[in-house]
Amino acid sequence: MTRGWALLLLLLLAACGDDAPQPAPQTAGHWRHCRVDGLAGASGLTIFGDDLIAVAGGGDRAVYVIPLDALEHEGRARARKLKVDVRDAALLLGAEPFALQGYTLEHLWPLAVDFQGVAVQAPDFLYVGDRVRRIVYWGRLRRDAAGKLSRVSFDEACVAPGGKRTKVDAGDWRDHGPGLAGLLALTGRRRMEDLYVLDRAPHGGPALRIHRMDRYGSTLGTIVVKHDFGDALECHALSWDGSRYVVHYGGGRGRLGGVKEPDALRSTALGAGSPGPDVEGVKAWTGLTHGEDGTVYIVAGSDPAVIAWRQP
Repeated sequence: MTRGWALLLLLLLAACGDDAPQPAPQTAGHWRHCRVDGLAGASGLTIFGDDLIAVAGGGDRAVYVIPLDALEHEGRARARKLKVDVRDAALLLGAEPFALQGYTLEHLWPLAVDFQGVAVQAPDFLYVGDRVRRIVYWGRLRRDAAGKLSRVSFDEACVAPGGKRTKVDAGDWRDHGPGLAGLLALTGRRRMEDLYVLDRAPHGGPALRIHRMDRYGSTLGTIVVKHDFGDALECHALSWDGSRYVVHYGGGRGRLGGVKEPDALRSTALGAGSPGPDVEGVKAWTGLTHGEDGTVYIVAGSDPAVIAWRQP
């Protein structure tokens, strides 16, 4: 009798078939993606708590927030603009001649900008890199009474190292080198206040360069990154996966290559890495960040933007 009931139970379970709840698909190691309304031309991405923070190039001065829980594979999320405040009286900081001209944020902020990197540091510092004049604007992320991110106050600005200001005789302080491609700030490490600036392309030789600085514009060293991918190599974003730098480089879906931190800032090498996401309609990926759990997030500068992510 017991055996008969067991057989009957098995037959009933088999009959349920497709109606039975199915386990969620495994996502580890596979790219998923979501389109983000309200954000176009995205050029930088970082993670802050339960949110992604993004900026866009081409003159857009906004800072955008995308909640992580809004990301749904092949779905749509919406970016929200934060209110931006600027402390006009703040002097441009740094040791380069550009920083010694006495410019303040009142002079600099109205000028043309091309935001190409964004980074955060504990507890709530936000950094945005401008490619046009190779300036890093920084300040604090602010929350409203309900604890929701509501605005950014840019209180300072500093000159990022590595610029090619070849037209200063004509009063032109723009960077005429390869340009700033990515910005990285690390939290929870020995050098917590360091910022890292990635050049878009090699210059002065076939190696890439990651410049290390502090938030006041002091140059702390340069990491020379050797590679075998040709002089035309172009980089788009910089991140840290918990043990090494990660650079997104190359056209189209490109690749995510690892860069080990060298001892005493000696030269290191760029690994070939793994391919970036292949998403219809995406021509280039432009911003990159890693979560504490190892999930990698990457954004495309399309309209609307696309965010892809992959669990380790």
